[in-house]
Amino acid sequence: MKPNQLITNKNYKYLYLAGITSEFGSYLLDTALMLWLFSITEHEKIYLGLSRAIFILFLTLGSILGGAAGDRLNKKTLLIICESIRIPVVLLMILYPTVLILLLGNGIIAFFTGVFNPARQALVNELVGAEHINTANSIFATTLAFLHFVCPVVAALLFTRYQSLSEIGAFDIATFLLGIFFLLKIELKIGEMGESEGQSYFQMIKSGLSYAKKRNDLTWLYLNTVFQGLAIGILIPLLLPFTIEHLKLSESHYGYLIGAFGLGGILGGILSNSLNKVLKTTHLILLCFLLEPVIMLIWLNIIQFWLSMAAILTWGICVFIRIPSQMNFISHSVPKGYLSRVFALLEMSFIVPNIMGGLVVALAGSQLNTYDFLEITAILYCASLIVRIPIPGCKTFLKTAKKS
Repeated sequence: MKPNQLITNKNYKYLYLAGITSEFGSYLLDTALMLWLFSITEHEKIYLGLSRAIFILFLTLGSILGGAAGDRLNKKTLLIICESIRIPVVLLMILYPTVLILLLGNGIIAFFTGVFNPARQALVNELVGAEHINTANSIFATTLAFLHFVCPVVAALLFTRYQSLSEIGAFDIATFLLGIFFLLKIELKIGEMGESEGQSYFQMIKSGLSYAKKRNDLTWLYLNTVFQGLAIGILIPLLLPFTIEHLKLSESHYGYLIGAFGLGGILGGILSNSLNKVLKTTHLILLCFLLEPVIMLIWLNIIQFWLSMAAILTWGICVFIRIPSQMNFISHSVPKGYLSRVFALLEMSFIVPNIMGGLVVALAGSQLNTYDFLEITAILYCASLIVRIPIPGCKTFLKTAKKS
């Protein structure tokens, strides 16, 4: 199915528009928040690490609840609640942009983002059907990459001009409101509860974990994502000081580098749909897992700005070929009644180690040179993936077929 044909599905179109509008504002605010914290704390890296750690901690808690809630409740209502609650939180951050309020507000936003994401992805499966899910996932990944490309650049330029969170925060609130408008237009019938009916949230979380544990292929995928999450958790808070201290560039160049990653992601998202038609999805995922740490090592050792941009663009291509491929793998191999929980576990396998990465930076960021910190991280990241290729879980993963 072609992307333009999928967009004619009214319910999917409204869900897509709701996601892209609210996330556009959130990505702007997230970048501006990092820049603001770095500025008001006189370039203290510890607060960047704390900000990411708090964000990921609350995102994890939200995902734990959201995975079960997404398999139990009306997903449309759940998404509207998440959008609505984030509005007053952003308003508070605009009015009182102190370190404490910003860190706590960022955590609350992360919690409801964690609830939102797995429910939205499971809802995509319901709205488009299994035969069209690969195209839908490719569109999602391409859009996500586009946001990575545009938002950091725009946020960095706006912050450089205004030196304030007010304008970007107000825009974020407007996008949440627009997202709610689109969600309200979705016509969704409450389906049967299936295996989740009558279970408590604790029982649903437990049964979801039990299901994933029985699948060696899912366990292997989750553990690989853990190592990736730890590496990225260390990279994100150190990217700004790396740009300024090691590359000797400005805050605007920090935005350009993130934007280059996003541009690569757009290309990767587009390529993903085609590659999944000619290569087995599991083989494609493994290839990307192995390439990403190698690209990270190469990128770290490039000083020239445009070559650095090219390397991080390539990294983005690889990541955003893998992301929709992972979503396709889960969508096609996991029963409908477990989808939200399995998607939530995939997110958690990335975001929990992200907490650890942020805490590592918070505790040891001032003790090590930024470049040395990142190089050690990249080497360990690369080794952790290579040594896990021969294990049985990898073989099971590569042989996994689509669900019937």
